[in-house]
Amino acid sequence: MSKHFEKLQVLSINHNKIGIQGARCLGEYIGQCKSLVTLDLSHDEIGDLGMYEIITQLDNYNTNLEELNIGGN
Repeated sequence: MSKHFEKLQVLSINHNKIGIQGARCLGEYIGQCKSLVTLDLSHDEIGDLGMYEIITQLDNYNTNLEELNIGGN
């Protein structure tokens, strides 16, 4: 993983329609972003399964997240 990705604090990929597949890919890496405090995934057509993938990774690995926007999914 890139050193820059490890230092990521804010990630906003709203209105990109990443869908379930994009959520799965994001879920693989999101837990490794220990410095991430804000994540905006609003209006990305993630669905329940995609949210499960992301939330599971955040719950298992990331303890610094303060804000999660999942509106419109």
